[in-house]
Amino acid sequence: MRSRRKKRAARARLARFLTLLFASVVGGLVVWEALLLRLDNLRDPKEVRVLTVQTPQGSRQLVVGPQSPYWAPLGAISPGLVLCVVRSEDAKFFQHAGFDWDQVQDSFETNLEEGKYKRGGSTITMQLARNLFLWRGKSLPRKALEVYLTWRLEQTLTKRRILELYLNAVEWGPGIYGIGEASRYYFGKPPAALTLGESAMLAAILPNPLRWNPKRAPQLALRRQQELLGSLRRENALADLPVAAEPSRE
Repeated sequence: MRSRRKKRAARARLARFLTLLFASVVGGLVVWEALLLRLDNLRDPKEVRVLTVQTPQGSRQLVVGPQSPYWAPLGAISPGLVLCVVRSEDAKFFQHAGFDWDQVQDSFETNLEEGKYKRGGSTITMQLARNLFLWRGKSLPRKALEVYLTWRLEQTLTKRRILELYLNAVEWGPGIYGIGEASRYYFGKPPAALTLGESAMLAAILPNPLRWNPKRAPQLALRRQQELLGSLRRENALADLPVAAEPSRE
């Protein structure tokens, strides 16, 4: 009698486990498919994303797409800004397929030497995957999904489209998101009118826009700007920019 009760209890536990597993798999597939469908829609230049972002005043809805008053198509962004951001954030962006393995290795060795997480190895595409699709925090499932979404973004979109979405979604300061808002907040002008000096300043603060905000730490931001401009000059990376975008003395 007791043996039969144990068997029934074991079968009941197994049934509950299988039901939970089935529900989790089905739910995961539904979420996964929804993410992939949303990702495929990003090919459309008229596609709009509405993200919830945090600002000093609380959460707000960030519109990434032509419906936003701050939206800036890639062709309406200063070539100097594009150059500076790519060089600062992901120098091999146009060569790799979403992952810069040399950068990952360098980051791993740096973190190992420091004994703590100090440097990331994220590419522009990886940052875009996080900004558009993923939740905050660090976990193995989140990282695995980030890797997969990065690969899918690279397979689905052109490099120019990835860069356009990134520049319009990334954080540039406390509650400042997207290059359209950032260029007006810091310099009172649209992204197309940014000088090379202004572009380098914005690119220099991107890795840590709260700490390196030029309105809060002008000397630190200026030093990083000059370091970036110096690097570009030494490598003759400014030669292909339009004449109007020649280096300023800011």
